[in-house]
Parts: sequence; structure tokens; C-alpha cells
Amino acid sequence: MTTDTMVRRTRSGDAAVAAPSGPRQRAFQWAVLSVTGFIVLAPVLPVVWQSFLDAPLYDDGSFTLDNYAQLAVSGEVRTMLLNTIGFAFMTTALAVVLGLGVGFLVIRTDLPGRRVISAVFSWPLYTSALVLAFGWVIVYGPAGYVTSGIANLFGMRQGPGWLYTLPGMAVVAGIAEAPLVYMFATRSLQSFNPALEEAARTLGASPWRVIGTVALPLMRPAMLYSILLVFIAALESLSIPLILGKPSGIEMFASFLYMEGLVRPNPNYGLLAAASIALIAFAALLIWVQGRILGDKQRFVTVTGKATQPRRLALGALRWPIALSVGGFVLFASFIPIVGIVLRSMTQILSPFVPLGDSLTLGNFEQIFSTPSYMSSIQTSLIVALVGAAIAAALAATIGLVAYRSDFRLRKSLDFLSVTPRALPAIVVSIGVFWAMFMFPFMDPLRGTLWILVFAFIIRFLPLGIGLVVPAFIGVHRDLDNAARMAGASWLRATTAMTLRLSAPAVAGAYIVLFSHFLREYASAVYLISPGVNVIGTSMLQLWDQGIVGAVAAFAMIQIALGTVVVLIGKRLTGVKAHG
Repeated sequence: MTTDTMVRRTRSGDAAVAAPSGPRQRAFQWAVLSVTGFIVLAPVLPVVWQSFLDAPLYDDGSFTLDNYAQLAVSGEVRTMLLNTIGFAFMTTALAVVLGLGVGFLVIRTDLPGRRVISAVFSWPLYTSALVLAFGWVIVYGPAGYVTSGIANLFGMRQGPGWLYTLPGMAVVAGIAEAPLVYMFATRSLQSFNPALEEAARTLGASPWRVIGTVALPLMRPAMLYSILLVFIAALESLSIPLILGKPSGIEMFASFLYMEGLVRPNPNYGLLAAASIALIAFAALLIWVQGRILGDKQRFVTVTGKATQPRRLALGALRWPIALSVGGFVLFASFIPIVGIVLRSMTQILSPFVPLGDSLTLGNFEQIFSTPSYMSSIQTSLIVALVGAAIAAALAATIGLVAYRSDFRLRKSLDFLSVTPRALPAIVVSIGVFWAMFMFPFMDPLRGTLWILVFAFIIRFLPLGIGLVVPAFIGVHRDLDNAARMAGASWLRATTAMTLRLSAPAVAGAYIVLFSHFLREYASAVYLISPGVNVIGTSMLQLWDQGIVGAVAAFAMIQIALGTVVVLIGKRLTGVKAHG
């Protein structure tokens, strides 16, 4: 095949464009579309089908609309919906106030101790909401270490139970999600052109007015994006409703799906499926709103100019009082709960009335390491994270090449499919994959194996992998691929040799980030675990239900240690930031 047949020119002087892919490459592209479609639709189709049946999916049922009717008229569902939306709004509001406030103080003021405050405030990014919730109960629950000490100081029999209220749950969730808003806020504050602020100051505007009229409007796209991310995360939150809402009878959509299918003796699978569809529809609506808000990509491009930093706002006499206030809050919200988990993992009982020296023990860790089922869950989590993250990263890279570096006529459909799981809450993914094993007989051999967990986690985090690798692909100029095509390489060989090779650090970074998420994930597994196949998160939930708090804390420490090691190794090898 000659060079003339490998390229075509649109008009004289235009750049060479690679000829259409050959039959083999086209078959490969269709295969990628088919695999992606199955991965995305496999958990959705059974849920949709079950929502229209009056019997479990695996029985002979009849078509009905009663499930949706029951969902619409049920007072329990109405209360659950109000709880969920109220929780999401309060969580989002608190996360935005904290993330934006701390981000502004760290980036744009002369606040003392900025680096320490930033590091500690970001800790929840490296753990899970499940672990943070455990830490808050251990320290600030009615019988927590801190609240017990305060209650004794004021002559109270027990500390207040505010943590088990809807606002208390929102406080924990808001603190867990605030670092996400902080990350978007700091990046936005660091990126725009300081000349705009200088121009406003030359016109006589005060520093605070400059912030309100110049800085904050430029941050609007990034902040709207982070607000929607936090709101969706709050809607699908499972750990906090289970740990803090269940004892006080506060039920939300995710905890309802968990309790209805796994705990209650006679589950209503039709209602369960209808509620899942409602949750998917609401999340999809929010993602559509997000797309409408961010449809103009230029809104994310902040004005650039000279490579200078904006002047920091002098806090004056308030400098140290604000620093102490912010530092104290960060200490209270992020540092002390983690310390509480550390201490509880190494004590028989954590109480202000018992000296720590008299209660120290390694028995909690010995219980984990001497129990085969607990060790099996650690091993399963590591294997699922190692193998699943590799498959997810490879799949994301493959999808990215076809969707963004080929002439495949359905590449936009492939791109849409690959990010569709963003609208699937983790608990719904677990339910859908569980029912898919009944609907698709060829999936039945996966039942009771760790491979079904790998499959569910890939569905859960495929959009994350796409988001990590595609920007790197877009940054590689197409002329490099075309040059390889002109030299006689096929489309697949050209994109692999050029785009994929030049983007290898991004793919490696994606693997590290995916590994961290796979290691912490548990909500996608709650319907799929079996006696021999469990993960760290679900083991912690089971131990918590049994009241074995010391072993829970030890498990949390093991998870934190494994995640920290992975983050450090990944940062050293790839240079990627854990929150990037």
C-alpha cells in the first residue's frame, strides 16, 4: 500500500488526514462499543425489568405498574425522599462553605500555617466516608471519647446525640466532601490572570470588593461543577445513613435499598427496583443540568496572562485569630477523628475514664490477622484493586482511543456510553449486577467469585478512568498519528505507538487513582459478597453491626495504611497527585 492511498487531502495545502480504518480496525472498534455497551447496560436492564414485575426476577412474574404506583403514594417513600434531598442540600451547603472558605484563605491571604491546614483539611480525600464516619462516632458520638469527657465535666450522664440527627449526618458528610470543593476552588483561584484584579484595584476597588466582583465570578463554573458532584455523592451516600441514620430510624434512598434487599425478611423487589430507577433518574437529571451548565467549554478557560501570582490579601490584626480558628476547626473535623480511630484500634476500650496505658492492646489487630474470613477480605480487596484497576485503566484507554482518536462513526455514542455510569449510584450497581446474573445465564459462573466484584467496580469507576486518560489523549496532536499512518501503520498501531505511548504517564496515573478507589469501594459489593468473597468495607460494616468496634478501627487502620502506601508509591512512580 503506497503513501498516496494511506492519506487524503481536503484541499491544497491542508494537513494530511489518515485514510479510514481498515476492516480489522473497524471490527475492533465495533467490539469496543459492544463490550462497553454490555458493561454499562448489564446492571441497568435487570433493574428496569424488575421494576415492572410483580414477582422476583428469577420467578415467573407478570407485568405491572403497581411498583411505581406504590413508590408514588407511599408515605414512607415520601419521608425517605425528603430526608435524602434535605441531607443532600445540607451536605452540599456545608461542603461549599468549608471548601471555598478554606481554599480562599489558603490561596489568597497571608494566613499562617497554610500548608499544614491544607494538608490536614485534605485528609478525607485519602480515606473513605465510611472510615470518617467511624472516627466521628468513636470521638463525638454520645459515648465518644470527647463527648463523654465533656458530659462528665458538666455532670451529664451521657453526651448529646446530635450526631444521629439529619443535620449531624450532614455535618459528617459535608466535612468528608469539603476537600473536593477545596480542590476545585484552589485550582480556580490559582489559574486566572491576576492582571484583572490589579486593573480593578487601580480603579479604586477595595481588596474585598475585588474578590467579590472579579475572583468569585471567575470561579463560578468550577464551583457549580463541584456543587453538583457533592450533591450527587450525597444522594448516593450509604455509609453515613447506615452508621448514623439507622440507629435513630432515619432512612434515605441508599440505606432503604440496602435494608430492603439485604436485611428485611420479605423484600419487595419490585419496589426496590422502582426506587432504584427513581434514584438513577434523579442523578441523570443532575448530570444533564451539569452538562448544560458546562456546555460552553470556554467557561472553564480562565483568562491567562503574565506568569505572576496575585497579591495575597493581608488579614492584618485578624491574621492569627483566623488562623487559630481555622486550625482548630480542621483539628476538630479531620485530625481528631483519625486519631480516634488510631487509638481505638490499639485499645480494649477508649474512654476518658480509663487511662490509655491500662487499655493498650494489639488484640484488635490479632483478631483481624487470626480470622481467616477477615484476612480473606483484605486479600480480596487487594486482588480486586490490583487486577480491576488494571482492567479499568486499559478499558478506559481503549475507549478513549476509539472515541477520540478514530473515525469510527459511532464514537460519540461510545463516549456517551462510557460516562453513563456516573448516573448509577453504587448501591444500584450492586443490585443490578446481582440481578444480571439471573438475567444473563453466561454470567452465572461469576457468582460467588471475586470476578463479579471486579465487574461491578469497573462499572462504578469507568467514568473516572475515562476522565483521567482522555485529557492526555486530546493533548497529543493528531499529526503524530497521521505521520505514523503515512509511514504505513494501521490505525490501531499508529494510535498505540503515538498517542498511547506519549500518554503512558497519564494511564499509569489513572491506574494508581483507580487502585485507590477500588481498594476503598464497598457499596458496589454489598449485594455481591459471599462467605468466601468479601472486601474490607463490607467486613467493617458487618463488624460494626455486631458492635465489635475495636476490630472495625483496626480494619480502618489497615485500609488507611494500604491506601497511603499506594498513594506514596504512585506519586513517586508517576508524579500524579492523589487528588488529581
